Amino acid sequence: MHVNKLGKVFLNDPLVGTAPIFKLTPGGLFHLIGSGLWITCNGHLITAWHVIADNIGKDGVDEGPIVVINTL
Repeated sequence: MHVNKLGKVFLNDPLVGTAPIFKLTPGGLFHLIGSGLWITCNGHLITAWHVIADNIGKDGVDEGPIVVINTL
């Protein structure tokens, strides 16, 4: 990670911005459903639709909370 004179952070290693995404199952276990990329240092994350869709039930409602781990 590099900080310039204005205090802006630049990530030189793409793996540093990678974030595992988990869903919390009704049984209280965390299940890895995919990954995302931090695109800002303010907590904005992008991921593929299929990662989010894995947490949507047949009735169109979230099955449980989604949790992202910040590895920065």
